Amino acid sequence: MTVVKLSGGASGGWRPGETGSGRPELVSFSDLPLLQSLASAKHRPNLLVACDDVAPDAVIARVKELCAPPFHGISLPGPLDLPNLLRGTLLVYDVSELTPAQQAVLHDWLSPGHGDLQIVSVTQAPLPSFVATGRFLERLFYRLNTVCVVATRERVRH
Repeated sequence: MTVVKLSGGASGGWRPGETGSGRPELVSFSDLPLLQSLASAKHRPNLLVACDDVAPDAVIARVKELCAPPFHGISLPGPLDLPNLLRGTLLVYDVSELTPAQQAVLHDWLSPGHGDLQIVSVTQAPLPSFVATGRFLERLFYRLNTVCVVATRERVRH
């Protein structure tokens, strides 16, 4: 597993909009070239994006700029509407809200291979602790967590 931390210097910073707190979310992709190569490679690894202190919507907007279309999105809790088209990017938010039955379905759907489809899972929950307590399937966690991306808010200095 590779971990890419999305924070650091001001280069690559972006402002997707205002948060509920009235402050803009600023996220710097200090490892942007690495992330771009992971999102555009012929065999793109699945990404698990852990949102530490950043609004997930802001992170999803930025990730969508980097990943290949077409995009298929699943927002949880809710139905697990898996695409028939096995190319592009499947964005799953919030992956920690998958029920045990949905986890099994998603794992089985991934098992035969998912073509040229890259899966980007976004969560604010501590999935490793969910795995440790049996709330999340370990085998699915490792399938989705080929590369772990940690998104943090960059503090603005005035």
